[in-house]
Amino acid sequence: MTMFINGQVFSQDIIYLKGDTISAKVIENGLKTIKYQNDNLPIQEIRKRNILRLEYSNGEIVDFGSSNPYKISPLNVGIVISKYIGEEMFLAEIDFNYFFKPSFAIGANIGIDVNGNTFLTAGPKCYFNKNILKRRIIPFIGLQAGIVSSVDDIKNPGFAIQLPFGLDFISSKNYNFGLVFSPRFITGNDYDIGVFLIGLKLGKNF
Repeated sequence: MTMFINGQVFSQDIIYLKGDTISAKVIENGLKTIKYQNDNLPIQEIRKRNILRLEYSNGEIVDFGSSNPYKISPLNVGIVISKYIGEEMFLAEIDFNYFFKPSFAIGANIGIDVNGNTFLTAGPKCYFNKNILKRRIIPFIGLQAGIVSSVDDIKNPGFAIQLPFGLDFISSKNYNFGLVFSPRFITGNDYDIGVFLIGLKLGKNF
């Protein structure tokens, strides 16, 4: 796309920011900042740490160190609705993840199923997204452990361990959608249960 201003032709470069984009002419790509001009307005400056990606009008693409959305927005909060495979039971969970590194997070889940049993689990997750750009599907795997409070024996909570894995999709607005599989083993005073859940997640990075 071109703009005719004062008899000159200005090609439009695209600067991708956190949750926004700027179409303008990049005047200078400096050490820590980028200077750009939008139409015939004054030249403006923006720090590179706030930039995800720069696409020049000639097709050249520059990805910056902060191009990974899990780095620039490390806190992810979401809701996961899961179904127990083989049973007419559902589980609703609030899912928290904090990314210490773009590919490594500590996650915690608080949930309740249709029978009133409550779950609290936490543990590490690994995301295979070292070179992620926007609009990418990211596989992940985790290991979480915690407690289960049964409505039949609320004073004697059980122990749960799970191995969540699946796919995560993050949008240009930092919303994420996920498909989560979760083998889960639950043990208590007089029971041992193995279940498998499949769930859908809707969340956002902050």
